[in-house]
Amino acid sequence: MKISSKQKVKSAVNEVLSRKQLPFRKKLFLSIVIVLALIALAVALLQNGKGNAYIPISKKFDLLDADNPLITGKVLTDPTLQQGYSFDNTNNHIYMVQITNAGQKLGTETRIYNSAERSIKGDLTVTKLSTDGTILGKMYLIGFGHGVSIGVEPVGTTAYLWTEVDAVADKHEPNNGFGTKLARFPFVDNQVLVNTDPSIAKYAPVAGADRTTVNIDMANGLLTMRYRLNETLFHFSVFNLNDVKAGNFKPLATVDQPTGLGVFQGFASYGSYLYLLDGTATNVNTNPNGNTYITTVNLNTGLQVDRALINAGKELLFREPEGMAIQNVGSTARLSFGFGSYRSSADTRKHANIYYKDALITGH
Repeated sequence: MKISSKQKVKSAVNEVLSRKQLPFRKKLFLSIVIVLALIALAVALLQNGKGNAYIPISKKFDLLDADNPLITGKVLTDPTLQQGYSFDNTNNHIYMVQITNAGQKLGTETRIYNSAERSIKGDLTVTKLSTDGTILGKMYLIGFGHGVSIGVEPVGTTAYLWTEVDAVADKHEPNNGFGTKLARFPFVDNQVLVNTDPSIAKYAPVAGADRTTVNIDMANGLLTMRYRLNETLFHFSVFNLNDVKAGNFKPLATVDQPTGLGVFQGFASYGSYLYLLDGTATNVNTNPNGNTYITTVNLNTGLQVDRALINAGKELLFREPEGMAIQNVGSTARLSFGFGSYRSSADTRKHANIYYKDALITGH
């Protein structure tokens, strides 16, 4: 069949148009690939951060900043090892907890308990200190927990303590009692407070959680809870402090505890970053560098963004990392972390020590 000139022209035009569409199709394909990749990235980030509300971006502490001593070689109410602590930044006090010492009969107790019993029951001694480490008061908490981390919420001249409460022995660590809820109550000097006291406000922000501990970021009005679900992984959820007190338990962020940490010893949050302390007791003569690390986690993404070996207190004969807290001094924030130590080579009763870093840098 003979093809007319008109048909030849039409065929040529169609071929040219088809060739011109190839770059467009390639661009469209690439655009689709990029969009799908961005969606996949967003899903991954949301899974790490559990897809919750956004915490305003803050700076993060520089873990390579120099370490500064706050208190060193201080005696607490009991000679046992320090655990968690927190600051009343309004009234310039420190509140530090430790497992209650053996050989005491407290409050309405009908007998004396030994150290193992105190630990399983979750009995804690609170020491109120000045910021130079002078003892100002004490309080006893019966049936609360292990005291890994606590918070302080100042209301005028009254310090409301936030702790774990309603301790139960953990089957994986049967010699220790750990909290199953959070508690809020005022510090009262010389009081023996039993966990069943009706004056205690109790909160269960995450249903089914155990191993509950708490940190208060007063500068940003946030409460962070560490907890375990189904006896497996640990998680951290951040809430508005006032929301928790009102019974609104919708988290602003929830992140998983990173894998690969050493023995967990404390945490603190400040703004959009979470700081984790891990390590074990070491001796300056056998392990002068120790194994204490601080890890930084972005609360909005759940990603680990920093980790550093901590050399503070290297001179301590016995050096076990214990507790973290944020201290606010005027407009300056400090990331503080504690170490328990021996009183001397011949005296294994414990001293309390706190160091801090205060350099903030742009995070990611």
